[in-house]
Amino acid sequence: MNMATTADNGNVLNGTGPLSAGALAFAPDGTLFVGDSKGVHLAYPPRAGARVLEVAPFLFADVDQRMAELLGAEARQLAYNGLAVHPLTREPHISLGVKARGRIEPVVVRFSLKGAILPLDLKDQTTTVHTLANLPDPNKTFRSRPGEWPVPSAEYYDEKARTPMRSMAIVDIKFHDG
Repeated sequence: MNMATTADNGNVLNGTGPLSAGALAFAPDGTLFVGDSKGVHLAYPPRAGARVLEVAPFLFADVDQRMAELLGAEARQLAYNGLAVHPLTREPHISLGVKARGRIEPVVVRFSLKGAILPLDLKDQTTTVHTLANLPDPNKTFRSRPGEWPVPSAEYYDEKARTPMRSMAIVDIKFHDG
């Protein structure tokens, strides 16, 4: 199923954008797929760009600080979720959450091969949305397992037990056979 063009399997975002940005994947034509564990799978249409055949190794210094400045946050507020490389332009894309005001705002950025960091418009009106079925209840969390394992401590398991199950609804995306 090509979600980028199959309108009957999804609806338009209507400018709201995703509630989270997790796993990323690209189709061979450059369509970007973003996993939103809050309940949808998003497909952003291909961006125009020339095919890059070879890329010299590059290192972005202070990437955490540069992204934080771009997003109006501090580096410690960034939670990295996914990475994918555009199949034509070879530009790395990173999905992350910015922790602010008691919530986590979803962001996807791309790194140009010249070193610029550019946020993607996640409210793009041409995005295709596919609603996921059979998701765990949003308030359901993992169970605490202290006493069942010798290490780590019970506090570790209690902390982990506060993780919503729905946050694990999409942990990876692979593009396969169209």
